[in-house]
Amino acid sequence: MAGALISLFAYPAQHSAIERAGGELVEKTIMPGKMHEECLLVRANQQLHYEFDASVDVEFNVHYHDVTLGRIIYLFGPSLVGSTPDMKGYRVQESQVLCLMWNNTHAEAIRLEYSLGVSQ
Repeated sequence: MAGALISLFAYPAQHSAIERAGGELVEKTIMPGKMHEECLLVRANQQLHYEFDASVDVEFNVHYHDVTLGRIIYLFGPSLVGSTPDMKGYRVQESQVLCLMWNNTHAEAIRLEYSLGVSQ
């Protein structure tokens, strides 16, 4: 079901989860004070892979939304980084929607390039 948008029961309506094999390069411009979030469904025993590069350091994190606890659980960050941190993948034990977020804390727009996907 690569590239399909899916809806998840009890998942926040403002997010969409994308399930894909991955690898394509995405280019974004993030305006000052704005953020970009990409969420993917990672099924049990699969691994999320990602790489990115930003024109300047950007606040980055990997997280999921725990609807039972009503809060965000951070797997990485938030940390100020300019490119992919050493840890660039997560294997999940049970199906989970994982989100990557880049936050522009600068006074000017930044360029972001990234690729991500899911594998066995």
